[in-house]
Amino acid sequence: MIDKKDVDSIAKLAKLQFSDQETELLAKQMSQIVTYFNELQSVNTEGLGELSVPTPMDELRRVDQAVTNRAVERIIEQAPNSDGKLFKVPPVV
Repeated sequence: MIDKKDVDSIAKLAKLQFSDQETELLAKQMSQIVTYFNELQSVNTEGLGELSVPTPMDELRRVDQAVTNRAVERIIEQAPNSDGKLFKVPPVV
């Protein structure tokens, strides 16, 4: 199972800091997650088919069509200073 040492190692890699109470809580919660996944692995899925849905998936897809969108042009038109599709702004120091 996951212990405080494991949580500390993960926290170090993620550049996180936890109190002792948080570390203990995380170790407990992570252990519960691992236990649950181990239970799921023991489920016999032999003979089960692929996932099926009542609605054909083809109906959920749409044709990918290019559309003209003038939103960028309208936004650039409102900018106080622009160059093509770019905003011109004063330098930031």
